[in-house]
Amino acid sequence: MKTNPECCDSQNAASELSCAVSEKLIRFHIPPTFKTAMPFRRSTICFLILAWCLAFSVASAQDSDPPKQMEFDCQVGFLGKAKLGHWLPITIETDSAQPLTDFRATALDGDDTPSIVSGKLFKVSGGNPDRATYQAWTQIGRTYGSLIIELLANEQVVASKTIGLREPGNGFEIVSSTAPMILTLAPIETGGRSLASIIESMTLIGDDENAMQILELSDYSTLPINWYAMQGVETVLITTSDMEKIKSVDPRIWNSLHQWVSNGGHLVISASPENSELCQPGQALHQFTPGDVTGSAMMNSSRRIEDFSASREQLIPRGGNPVPIVGIENVDGQVALQQDGQPLIIRSAVGFGEIDFLTLDLDSERISQWGGFVKLVQQMVQRRASAEELLQSKTEARRGSAVRHYGYRDLVGQLKVPLDQFSLLKFIPFMLIATLIGLYILCIGPGDFFLLNRLVKKPELTWITFPLITALFCGLAWWIANYSRPKSIQLNQLEVVDYDSVSNRVRGTTWANLYSPNGSTADLGMRTTHSSIEKVDSSVVTWLGLPGDGLGGMKNQANPGLFRSGYDSPFEIELEGDEVTSWNSSIENVSLQVSSTKPLFVQWHGDSQVGFNSRLKVTDRLEGTFVNPFDVPLTNCRLFFDGWVYVVRGSMAPGLPVDLRTETTEKTVKSLMTRRTQTEKESSRSQNLPWDPTDTNMVRIANMMMFYQAGGGQEYTGLTHSFHRFIDMSPNLKLQRAILVGELKKDTISELTINGEDSSELYDTKKTIVRIVLPVDFSEDSRR
Repeated sequence: MKTNPECCDSQNAASELSCAVSEKLIRFHIPPTFKTAMPFRRSTICFLILAWCLAFSVASAQDSDPPKQMEFDCQVGFLGKAKLGHWLPITIETDSAQPLTDFRATALDGDDTPSIVSGKLFKVSGGNPDRATYQAWTQIGRTYGSLIIELLANEQVVASKTIGLREPGNGFEIVSSTAPMILTLAPIETGGRSLASIIESMTLIGDDENAMQILELSDYSTLPINWYAMQGVETVLITTSDMEKIKSVDPRIWNSLHQWVSNGGHLVISASPENSELCQPGQALHQFTPGDVTGSAMMNSSRRIEDFSASREQLIPRGGNPVPIVGIENVDGQVALQQDGQPLIIRSAVGFGEIDFLTLDLDSERISQWGGFVKLVQQMVQRRASAEELLQSKTEARRGSAVRHYGYRDLVGQLKVPLDQFSLLKFIPFMLIATLIGLYILCIGPGDFFLLNRLVKKPELTWITFPLITALFCGLAWWIANYSRPKSIQLNQLEVVDYDSVSNRVRGTTWANLYSPNGSTADLGMRTTHSSIEKVDSSVVTWLGLPGDGLGGMKNQANPGLFRSGYDSPFEIELEGDEVTSWNSSIENVSLQVSSTKPLFVQWHGDSQVGFNSRLKVTDRLEGTFVNPFDVPLTNCRLFFDGWVYVVRGSMAPGLPVDLRTETTEKTVKSLMTRRTQTEKESSRSQNLPWDPTDTNMVRIANMMMFYQAGGGQEYTGLTHSFHRFIDMSPNLKLQRAILVGELKKDTISELTINGEDSSELYDTKKTIVRIVLPVDFSEDSRR
């Protein structure tokens, strides 16, 4: 068949494609009448054919089955309790045999910005041997929005789940960031009741925000391998009556628990005499045991434990059978309670935390049915949180709510106020803005009218005067906006760096705020800058939320509804075999809005290379010498021990010893923290200076955070200190340790990095407080 030349020569052809289609149609013997109309209908026919092809491809895509994703179940937090603003674990179970490698968890941070946490998935032995169990972790900063969990295998997403935080039946409950949380690992019920129910019966009336959370874990695999995920836990109570269950726990979990304790946690262990081998070298609980376990011993008299528990009922009646306990020698710690030379309660410092070791078995039927049992458990778990806080009365709850109008109820909220204040950022009064708006209206309205109609008598000039006045006021607004804010990024920072002279470990805690005058995208990290740090083996940079339901608080229900691009928080994990040696996380690709702030929280840990030199001993009082181990002076120095503090007169020069008797002033810790002074009328009486919730002195707030419980706690401040309670080292003052506190005026131990570059020139305010934990000699030789 011949080709129609008119088709190719036609100037009305829409395109080469329509020409080709027309040629094909002619080849199929299109009727003459249709050929006549062809020049007018070629484009329409081509369009219909293309549309049909597109619809067919879309329909085919819809009909084809999407790739089937792996199904999995997950548990967020501990027993479905997720604590706002803290790192929390995610336990994942799946029936699939496909190995998983990584995870991504997306949730809103404290500023309503999506934060994407990513890292390596850890496979653990779960409670169900027929299912694969993995661990991940995340942070949740709001009570609304969604939590998106994605599971990856070799960088490919193979499963995902979206959990609405407000959806009923989502599997977990969000609890307040300041609610104390106690975990009990007690598999056997005591006297018909679990330990969790016994502890729960201790609570009295308190406000909902600070209601204590008592959780009893039957599946120990839910304890996280990443110890950061236990940040929101106050106390862990372990009983050892179920030997097989404890032996089956992944050793990485015990190592994680030890790291959590050494970085400020509180662990209570009730040892069973029948299973004392768990505390022997090479066994699961040996690293938590404060001495050498010799097996089983007998407690023939119970008078001491009855006094400790304030019980009128005798545990061992006259002539009764003795109670078996765990025998222990070479005690490394403080024997808080003993009977006939046998330790009953041993309290020992481990890094910056503490372990209470009870040689009695709380799971035994004889002890659990004893009348003083509840009080005994209460005394053990309330070491880190005072009874006044956990058993908060209605009066104290009202007292705490008296400062709600400031927007916070926790000390961290008060600390955020000075962090928000930048010296180069000038406050523009509202009256100035209102005056300029009124003046602008007068200029373009009555002023322009009288000037052009009455004086110049040329109203047509308003086409010139109106844009000139508008440009003038726009320029004035632009100048004020630039005058009131700095040209570059500004940083405020408070850091508390703790040194343990016994283990040479160091812990850094930083609260910071970043102000950005212009819109940009940045990567935020940290680096140590001081010669006292040998190495840093873990560091986590993350966002800082505001506890409570005030303006900007994490429990505030007001959703701004603004779209904000998310940022990444990847965890870089280093392994030696199966053991994790470091956790490092930074913030990447965070969008900094114009004239906005980004509150940050940094934790890091490592080894120090400082040579500590102290000779402190106890006779009838604390005495001896101690030395500033840094190569720069320390100012505002105080040595805390037990209920006393020794204030150093002047600054401490590097390397020179300070004698307690001649170069310090002795005070009680409470009088120093409450700034007790003598009254003007009666010199024999003194009074405390009330705590000011509007005080913006960063060092003053930090001092109260560091020794909150010893300084009077909520009874004095009217504020809680539950969000970052780990920074409070009040309990450590009772553990045969002294704590030297001082300030570095010019130096910093660590600094933030922006896009990997040094940011030291960007700091507006930076305060560095160091605390050094020093050993104290309690031997008999020291008393002579």
